[in-house]
Amino acid sequence: MDNRSGENQISCIETMERFLDEQNELLAVVKEQLDKLELYEEHYRLLEAYYGSDSYMEDVEDSNSGLLPENLKCGVLSEDAVFDMFRERHEMALRMLDIARAMLTPGYL
Repeated sequence: MDNRSGENQISCIETMERFLDEQNELLAVVKEQLDKLELYEEHYRLLEAYYGSDSYMEDVEDSNSGLLPENLKCGVLSEDAVFDMFRERHEMALRMLDIARAMLTPGYL
């Protein structure tokens, strides 16, 4: 048994309770976002297959030639926009691996 005073003990319990609440809330939010990420994985795979395909190249040519409607949102035809998203996704996946490793290894951080 340690020599904490009643006030220190209560303060410690309150702090740890706050940490528990924070973690539970955070885990719920992360779980929801991971569920979304998993749900939309097929969309990512389709975008990945489209980017660089013959259809993509034809769509870019048609856009550059003014054959598509002027009001058509077509950021997907910008190589930078898609490449930036691919890079961001890759970096995020690496970060998630680091975080998962930390979560599974006591004292890692």
